[in-house]
Amino acid sequence: METVLLDDNRQLAQFLKQQRVSQEVFLQRALVRYRDVVRHHPEKIKTVPGAKHKGAMIFEFKLPFEAYRSFRVAFVRQDRQLRIIFASHEIKKKEFTKALKKTALVD
Repeated sequence: METVLLDDNRQLAQFLKQQRVSQEVFLQRALVRYRDVVRHHPEKIKTVPGAKHKGAMIFEFKLPFEAYRSFRVAFVRQDRQLRIIFASHEIKKKEFTKALKKTALVD
């Protein structure tokens, strides 16, 4: 089973602050959703075309968070470790990808 961690970067910290979500709660919900998606709907984990983070391919999935809001989350996999590097309230993949590629997180 993979370990899930939050990357220590400005974009993710700002996102959590803006959404008023603690790192612990966000990480726990992301972990539960990731494991559910891997088991039951692996087709919902997709790559972010043309995007790498420190040489690793970036993947993304939608994270239903509460009844009234969902997020999209970007992550990389390395050595049985899943590291969440970016999150956004923009759930349309095209817009999410644009926002991610504007950051310094993409090589």
